[in-house]
Parts: sequence; C-alpha cells; structure tokens
Amino acid sequence: MFVVNFDQFRPERRDWGGIVVLDHETAGGVRFHTLYGHLSKASTERLAPGDAIRRGDVVAELGDESENGGWAPHLHLQLLTTDLGRGTDAHGVGALAERDLWESVSPDPNLLLR
Repeated sequence: MFVVNFDQFRPERRDWGGIVVLDHETAGGVRFHTLYGHLSKASTERLAPGDAIRRGDVVAELGDESENGGWAPHLHLQLLTTDLGRGTDAHGVGALAERDLWESVSPDPNLLLR
C-alpha cells in the first residue's frame, strides 16, 4: 500500500500541472517517495493527503497541454529518498550547481520500473 503525501494542481506555464507525491515503505522499513507530474486537474481533485493507494489502482491520468504547464502530454516520474521538506515544490529540472544534491536524493526510477 502507498499513501498520498501531497497533491496539487499547478497549471502555470512550465510548471507541473497536476502533481502527486506518494509515500512508500519497503518490507525492510526503507521509506521513499514517488513524484508524478504533468497530470490532469481531475487527478488531483479526486486525491487527498492520507488516501491509500493499492497495487493496481489508477493513481492519475495525464493532463493535456492546457492544464499541465503547457508541456506535451507525458509523465514525469521521479523517485525521491527525501522530499527535502518541499512537498509539491520539488524541482523537476534543477540548476547544474545543484546536480550533486538532486542526484543524491533522486535515484534512477528504473530501479522501480526495471
């Protein structure tokens, strides 16, 4: 089971559109987060912090350009070991000067996707 930590609709140009952050915990007690960005507004309206998501549940749908910050429809998936206290204000694209920081807290999501 996963738990919704944050959800927000941020439609400003070049922003996330709908964004959802889920909390996870491995069987060994390791906590981590997954961030899903560029989602539809309806996706964020039907979720609330504390909602439980079970394997196989539909979490969200992609937003179109009019609601996902002007981006072509796509999913931004980010694996985070910490949200650095930023919630839905996490960076999808960081400054080169912050590369080491973001690489240290954002492992390759292919670790989950295989």
